[in-house]
Amino acid sequence: MARLSVITVAYNSVEMIGECIRSVLAESARIDLEMIVVDNASQDGTPDLIRRSFPDAKLVAQPENRGFAAGNNAGIAAASGEIFILLNPDTIVQPGALDNMARFLADHSQVGIAGPRVRDGQGHALLTAYPEYQPGMVLWQFVGLDRILPYQVYGRYRAACERSTQPFTAAWLNGSCLAIRREVVDQIGGLDEDFFLFSEETDFCERAARAGWEIYLVPQAEIIHYESSGVSRYTAIKVRHHHRSALHYFRKRGREGAVRVLKAGFALELVMKIVIRLLEIMFARRNQAYLKIETYRAVLREVWRY
Repeated sequence: MARLSVITVAYNSVEMIGECIRSVLAESARIDLEMIVVDNASQDGTPDLIRRSFPDAKLVAQPENRGFAAGNNAGIAAASGEIFILLNPDTIVQPGALDNMARFLADHSQVGIAGPRVRDGQGHALLTAYPEYQPGMVLWQFVGLDRILPYQVYGRYRAACERSTQPFTAAWLNGSCLAIRREVVDQIGGLDEDFFLFSEETDFCERAARAGWEIYLVPQAEIIHYESSGVSRYTAIKVRHHHRSALHYFRKRGREGAVRVLKAGFALELVMKIVIRLLEIMFARRNQAYLKIETYRAVLREVWRY
Protein backbone atom coordinates (compact mmCIF):
# COMPACT_ATOMS: atom_id res chain seq x y z
CA MET A 1 0.00 0.00 0.00
CA ALA A 2 1.14 3.55 -0.77
CA ARG A 3 2.23 5.78 2.07
CA LEU A 4 -0.32 8.39 3.18
CA SER A 5 0.43 11.94 4.22
CA VAL A 6 -2.49 13.23 6.29
CA ILE A 7 -2.49 17.04 6.22
CA THR A 8 -4.58 19.12 8.60
CA VAL A 9 -4.64 22.90 8.47
CA ALA A 10 -5.32 24.46 11.86
CA TYR A 11 -6.31 27.95 12.88
CA ASN A 12 -7.12 28.42 16.56
CA SER A 13 -8.21 24.77 16.64
CA VAL A 14 -6.97 23.76 20.08
CA GLU A 15 -10.43 22.62 21.24
CA MET A 16 -11.01 20.15 18.41
CA ILE A 17 -7.78 19.12 16.71
CA GLY A 18 -6.59 16.69 19.38
CA GLU A 19 -9.45 14.25 18.80
CA CYS A 20 -8.92 14.52 15.04
CA ILE A 21 -5.21 13.65 15.28
CA ARG A 22 -5.86 10.76 17.65
CA SER A 23 -8.37 9.29 15.19
CA VAL A 24 -5.75 9.49 12.42
CA LEU A 25 -2.92 8.03 14.46
CA ALA A 26 -5.17 5.14 15.49
CA GLU A 27 -5.11 4.10 11.82
CA SER A 28 -1.31 3.87 11.71
CA ALA A 29 -1.52 0.25 12.89
CA ARG A 30 -3.17 -0.74 9.61
CA ILE A 31 -1.59 1.67 7.13
CA ASP A 32 1.72 3.52 6.64
CA LEU A 33 1.06 7.19 7.27
CA GLU A 34 2.53 10.44 8.47
CA MET A 35 0.60 13.20 10.25
CA ILE A 36 1.31 16.79 9.18
CA VAL A 37 -0.29 19.74 10.96
CA VAL A 38 -0.01 23.14 9.29
CA ASP A 39 -0.73 25.88 11.81
CA ASN A 40 -1.89 29.15 10.26
CA ALA A 41 -0.53 31.44 13.00
CA SER A 42 -2.95 30.33 15.74
CA GLN A 43 -3.12 32.42 18.90
CA ASP A 44 -4.82 29.85 21.14
CA GLY A 45 -1.94 27.49 21.86
CA THR A 46 -2.58 25.04 19.02
CA PRO A 47 1.14 24.71 18.11
CA ASP A 48 2.07 24.07 21.75
CA LEU A 49 -0.60 21.35 21.96
CA ILE A 50 0.82 19.62 18.88
CA ARG A 51 4.40 19.77 20.17
CA ARG A 52 3.41 18.57 23.65
CA SER A 53 0.79 15.92 22.93
CA PHE A 54 1.69 14.69 19.44
CA PRO A 55 5.48 14.68 19.09
CA ASP A 56 5.29 12.23 16.18
CA ALA A 57 3.26 14.69 14.11
CA LYS A 58 5.16 17.02 11.81
CA LEU A 59 4.29 20.63 12.64
CA VAL A 60 4.57 23.27 9.93
CA ALA A 61 4.15 26.63 11.68
CA GLN A 62 3.14 29.42 9.31
CA PRO A 63 4.16 32.99 10.26
CA GLU A 64 0.78 34.33 9.12
CA ASN A 65 -2.66 33.06 8.15
CA ARG A 66 -2.62 32.92 4.37
CA GLY A 67 -5.73 30.79 4.13
CA PHE A 68 -6.84 27.19 3.78
CA ALA A 69 -5.50 26.56 0.27
CA ALA A 70 -2.07 28.00 1.07
CA GLY A 71 -1.95 26.00 4.30
CA ASN A 72 -2.67 22.75 2.49
CA ASN A 73 -0.04 23.56 -0.13
CA ALA A 74 2.51 24.05 2.66
CA GLY A 75 1.55 20.63 4.03
CA ILE A 76 1.86 19.03 0.60
CA ALA A 77 5.32 20.55 0.19
CA ALA A 78 6.38 18.91 3.48
CA ALA A 79 4.78 15.53 2.70
CA SER A 80 6.57 12.33 1.70
CA GLY A 81 3.56 10.14 0.88
CA GLU A 82 2.22 8.99 -2.47
CA ILE A 83 -1.32 9.94 -1.40
CA PHE A 84 -2.25 13.20 0.30
CA ILE A 85 -5.23 13.19 2.67
CA LEU A 86 -6.48 16.74 3.19
CA LEU A 87 -8.46 16.62 6.43
CA ASN A 88 -10.27 19.34 8.36
CA PRO A 89 -9.34 19.66 12.04
CA ASP A 90 -12.99 19.39 13.11
CA THR A 91 -13.32 15.83 11.81
CA ILE A 92 -13.04 12.35 13.29
CA VAL A 93 -11.76 9.56 11.05
CA GLN A 94 -13.72 6.36 11.45
CA PRO A 95 -11.84 3.02 11.60
CA GLY A 96 -10.72 1.85 8.17
CA ALA A 97 -11.61 5.09 6.36
CA LEU A 98 -8.08 6.00 5.29
CA ASP A 99 -7.30 2.43 4.33
CA ASN A 100 -10.46 2.13 2.23
CA MET A 101 -9.77 5.34 0.30
CA ALA A 102 -6.15 4.34 -0.31
CA ARG A 103 -7.17 0.88 -1.53
CA PHE A 104 -9.78 2.36 -3.85
CA LEU A 105 -7.13 4.60 -5.43
CA ALA A 106 -4.76 1.64 -5.69
CA ASP A 107 -7.40 -0.44 -7.47
CA HIS A 108 -8.55 2.31 -9.86
CA SER A 109 -5.64 3.96 -11.63
CA GLN A 110 -7.86 6.46 -13.44
CA VAL A 111 -9.20 7.94 -10.17
CA GLY A 112 -7.17 10.90 -8.96
CA ILE A 113 -9.32 12.12 -6.06
CA ALA A 114 -11.49 10.17 -3.62
CA GLY A 115 -13.55 11.24 -0.66
CA PRO A 116 -15.41 9.48 2.16
CA ARG A 117 -19.03 9.48 3.22
CA VAL A 118 -19.30 12.33 5.71
CA ARG A 119 -21.66 12.35 8.68
CA ASP A 120 -22.47 15.16 11.08
CA GLY A 121 -22.27 14.87 14.84
CA GLN A 122 -25.75 13.31 14.96
CA GLY A 123 -24.84 10.62 12.43
CA HIS A 124 -26.70 12.09 9.43
CA ALA A 125 -25.00 11.70 6.05
CA LEU A 126 -24.11 15.08 4.54
CA LEU A 127 -24.21 16.25 0.94
CA THR A 128 -20.52 16.20 -0.03
CA ALA A 129 -20.57 15.08 -3.70
CA TYR A 130 -21.78 17.56 -6.30
CA PRO A 131 -22.57 18.05 -9.97
CA GLU A 132 -20.81 20.68 -12.06
CA TYR A 133 -20.59 24.04 -10.30
CA GLN A 134 -23.12 26.51 -11.72
CA PRO A 135 -24.31 29.99 -10.60
CA GLY A 136 -27.90 28.87 -10.09
CA MET A 137 -26.81 26.08 -7.77
CA VAL A 138 -24.65 28.50 -5.78
CA LEU A 139 -27.55 30.90 -5.29
CA TRP A 140 -29.92 28.03 -4.43
CA GLN A 141 -27.72 27.20 -1.46
CA PHE A 142 -26.85 30.76 -0.45
CA VAL A 143 -30.46 31.89 -0.07
CA GLY A 144 -31.26 28.78 1.98
CA LEU A 145 -33.57 27.03 -0.48
CA ASP A 146 -31.52 23.85 -0.25
CA ARG A 147 -32.53 23.52 3.41
CA ILE A 148 -36.21 23.89 2.53
CA LEU A 149 -36.16 21.69 -0.60
CA PRO A 150 -33.10 19.48 -0.10
CA TYR A 151 -33.78 17.13 -3.02
CA GLN A 152 -34.91 19.68 -5.59
CA VAL A 153 -31.49 20.49 -7.13
CA TYR A 154 -29.06 18.02 -5.61
CA GLY A 155 -31.49 15.12 -5.25
CA ARG A 156 -29.53 12.39 -7.05
CA TYR A 157 -26.29 13.35 -5.33
CA ARG A 158 -27.84 13.80 -1.92
CA ALA A 159 -29.53 10.40 -2.16
CA ALA A 160 -26.24 8.79 -3.23
CA CYS A 161 -24.39 10.43 -0.32
CA GLU A 162 -27.01 9.12 2.08
CA ARG A 163 -27.70 5.64 0.75
CA SER A 164 -25.27 4.43 -1.90
CA THR A 165 -23.31 1.30 -1.03
CA GLN A 166 -21.07 1.57 -4.09
CA PRO A 167 -18.50 4.24 -4.99
CA PHE A 168 -19.89 6.85 -7.39
CA THR A 169 -18.46 9.67 -9.45
CA ALA A 170 -19.02 13.39 -8.95
CA ALA A 171 -17.84 16.64 -10.49
CA TRP A 172 -16.36 17.73 -7.16
CA LEU A 173 -16.24 16.73 -3.51
CA ASN A 174 -16.41 18.71 -0.30
CA GLY A 175 -12.94 19.51 1.00
CA SER A 176 -13.44 18.31 4.58
CA CYS A 177 -11.59 15.13 3.56
CA LEU A 178 -9.96 14.44 0.20
CA ALA A 179 -7.55 11.68 -0.81
CA ILE A 180 -5.39 12.93 -3.69
CA ARG A 181 -2.73 11.11 -5.66
CA ARG A 182 0.65 12.81 -5.70
CA GLU A 183 0.59 12.44 -9.51
CA VAL A 184 -2.43 14.75 -9.67
CA VAL A 185 -0.61 17.54 -7.85
CA ASP A 186 2.52 16.94 -9.92
CA GLN A 187 0.43 17.34 -13.07
CA ILE A 188 -1.91 20.25 -12.27
CA GLY A 189 -0.23 21.94 -9.29
CA GLY A 190 -1.58 22.51 -5.80
CA LEU A 191 -4.65 24.34 -4.60
CA ASP A 192 -5.18 27.85 -5.94
CA GLU A 193 -4.06 30.18 -3.15
CA ASP A 194 -6.24 33.00 -4.47
CA PHE A 195 -9.03 31.11 -2.69
CA PHE A 196 -8.47 32.08 0.94
CA LEU A 197 -11.34 29.87 2.09
CA PHE A 198 -14.10 27.92 0.28
CA SER A 199 -14.36 26.78 -3.37
CA GLU A 200 -10.69 25.78 -3.52
CA GLU A 201 -11.73 22.12 -3.62
CA THR A 202 -14.26 22.86 -6.36
CA ASP A 203 -11.57 24.51 -8.44
CA PHE A 204 -9.04 21.73 -7.76
CA CYS A 205 -11.46 18.94 -8.70
CA GLU A 206 -12.46 20.72 -11.90
CA ARG A 207 -8.81 21.16 -12.89
CA ALA A 208 -8.12 17.48 -12.14
CA ALA A 209 -11.10 16.36 -14.21
CA ARG A 210 -10.00 18.56 -17.09
CA ALA A 211 -6.62 16.82 -16.93
CA GLY A 212 -8.33 13.44 -17.31
CA TRP A 213 -8.65 12.25 -13.70
CA GLU A 214 -11.86 10.82 -12.24
CA ILE A 215 -13.34 11.82 -8.89
CA TYR A 216 -15.22 9.38 -6.65
CA LEU A 217 -16.96 9.26 -3.32
CA VAL A 218 -16.19 6.00 -1.51
CA PRO A 219 -19.00 5.18 0.97
CA GLN A 220 -16.97 2.36 2.55
CA ALA A 221 -14.86 5.16 4.08
CA GLU A 222 -16.54 7.40 6.65
CA ILE A 223 -15.63 10.43 8.73
CA ILE A 224 -17.55 12.59 11.17
CA HIS A 225 -17.46 16.30 10.43
CA TYR A 226 -18.60 18.81 13.01
CA GLU A 227 -19.79 20.97 10.08
CA SER A 228 -17.27 23.79 10.00
CA SER A 229 -17.49 24.39 13.72
CA GLY A 230 -14.06 26.01 13.51
CA VAL A 231 -14.66 28.65 10.86
CA SER A 232 -18.23 29.26 12.08
CA ARG A 233 -16.73 31.14 15.03
CA TYR A 234 -15.58 33.80 12.56
CA THR A 235 -18.83 34.95 10.95
CA ALA A 236 -17.38 37.91 9.03
CA ILE A 237 -14.60 35.79 7.51
CA LYS A 238 -17.00 33.00 6.61
CA VAL A 239 -19.58 35.25 4.94
CA ARG A 240 -16.97 37.29 3.06
CA HIS A 241 -15.12 34.34 1.57
CA HIS A 242 -18.21 32.28 0.80
CA HIS A 243 -19.22 35.05 -1.59
CA ARG A 244 -15.80 36.14 -2.81
CA SER A 245 -14.59 32.62 -3.58
CA ALA A 246 -17.64 31.80 -5.69
CA LEU A 247 -17.08 34.96 -7.73
CA HIS A 248 -13.37 34.16 -8.14
CA TYR A 249 -14.16 30.64 -9.36
CA PHE A 250 -16.13 31.92 -12.35
CA ARG A 251 -13.97 34.97 -13.09
CA LYS A 252 -10.91 32.71 -13.19
CA ARG A 253 -12.63 30.79 -15.98
CA GLY A 254 -13.59 33.90 -17.92
CA ARG A 255 -17.30 33.40 -17.26
CA GLU A 256 -18.22 37.05 -16.77
CA GLY A 257 -21.90 36.33 -17.38
CA ALA A 258 -21.88 33.97 -14.41
CA VAL A 259 -20.09 36.61 -12.33
CA ARG A 260 -22.80 39.17 -13.16
CA VAL A 261 -25.56 36.71 -12.28
CA LEU A 262 -23.91 35.93 -8.94
CA LYS A 263 -23.33 39.60 -8.12
CA ALA A 264 -27.01 40.38 -8.70
CA GLY A 265 -28.12 37.29 -6.79
CA PHE A 266 -25.75 37.97 -3.89
CA ALA A 267 -26.95 41.58 -3.69
CA LEU A 268 -30.56 40.43 -3.36
CA GLU A 269 -29.58 37.73 -0.86
CA LEU A 270 -27.59 40.11 1.36
CA VAL A 271 -30.25 42.86 1.25
CA MET A 272 -32.86 40.26 2.22
CA LYS A 273 -30.72 39.15 5.18
CA ILE A 274 -30.19 42.77 6.27
CA VAL A 275 -33.97 43.32 6.26
CA ILE A 276 -34.52 40.15 8.30
CA ARG A 277 -31.97 41.28 10.90
CA LEU A 278 -33.57 44.73 11.08
CA LEU A 279 -36.92 43.09 11.78
CA GLU A 280 -35.27 41.03 14.52
CA ILE A 281 -34.00 44.22 16.12
CA MET A 282 -37.40 45.91 15.88
CA PHE A 283 -39.57 43.05 17.11
CA ALA A 284 -37.35 40.61 18.97
CA ARG A 285 -34.90 43.13 20.46
CA ARG A 286 -31.92 41.04 19.37
CA ASN A 287 -29.09 43.52 19.65
CA GLN A 288 -26.51 41.00 18.36
CA ALA A 289 -28.19 41.32 14.97
CA TYR A 290 -26.37 44.66 14.55
CA LEU A 291 -23.09 42.79 14.10
CA LYS A 292 -24.50 40.61 11.35
CA ILE A 293 -25.97 43.65 9.61
CA GLU A 294 -22.54 45.29 9.52
CA THR A 295 -21.04 42.09 8.14
CA TYR A 296 -23.69 41.80 5.42
CA ARG A 297 -23.29 45.48 4.49
CA ALA A 298 -19.51 45.15 4.19
CA VAL A 299 -19.79 42.01 2.05
CA LEU A 300 -22.49 43.62 -0.10
CA ARG A 301 -20.17 46.55 -0.88
CA GLU A 302 -17.31 44.18 -1.72
CA VAL A 303 -19.46 41.96 -3.91
CA TRP A 304 -20.77 44.92 -5.88
CA ARG A 305 -17.24 46.24 -6.47
CA TYR A 306 -15.83 42.83 -7.45
